[in-house]
Amino acid sequence: MIRVLTILLAIAAVGCGDSVSIATCPGPQCPCMGSSCACVDQSCALDCTDVPQTAVDVCSLSCSQNSACDASCNDACQVDCAEGTSCEVTGAATNMDIDCTGAECDLATGMGSNIDCMSNSTCTIDAGDNAEIDCATGTTCTVVAGPDGDIDCESGSACMISAGADGDVKCNDSECTIQLGEAAVAACTEGATCAVTCTGACQVTCDPLSSCTLQCNGEAEASTVMDQASC
Repeated sequence: MIRVLTILLAIAAVGCGDSVSIATCPGPQCPCMGSSCACVDQSCALDCTDVPQTAVDVCSLSCSQNSACDASCNDACQVDCAEGTSCEVTGAATNMDIDCTGAECDLATGMGSNIDCMSNSTCTIDAGDNAEIDCATGTTCTVVAGPDGDIDCESGSACMISAGADGDVKCNDSECTIQLGEAAVAACTEGATCAVTCTGACQVTCDPLSSCTLQCNGEAEASTVMDQASC
């Protein structure tokens, strides 16, 4: 009886990336091989601290077929959320790489993250410094980004963006509500509709096909932007 209990405890202790060729994290719904894990038509929770990683093989999670995935990344990780899934990604990791395609994604990341939201996704993003964020092809994005971020909203998307100091925002053929931090810039092109507010000095460019307004800090009303304006 003691021997059987010992074996059962040993099996329960097996985690993602252990010496077993395919382990589970936290259960059979999320098989892993090495640092790569997959969640298919299930609800999965993955803590990347349980996954052995190298500089080349970082923790990665593929979420597909109506899965609901919860990933915690305190080291660099990669998360791919396919059509019809929902993903929540948290952690202070730097250089996170996240793709959200036709999915619902709630993302909180560290600095240097690369985030793509595409194909009618709905994304809520809270990103650290130096993030690169692309919202495209009919996506709805709510973005709060730290300083030096590069944020693109394009191809018929709808975006609410708060860009930190020295941020760079591009709104192309989309509807954008933008708040710019100190010394941040926004460019609205190809029929975009942009409503921009600035908390400090900022610059907005608006091509002839687009419709843009700018409200500087302390102003009671927004003004129409023709070609270029600044605060």
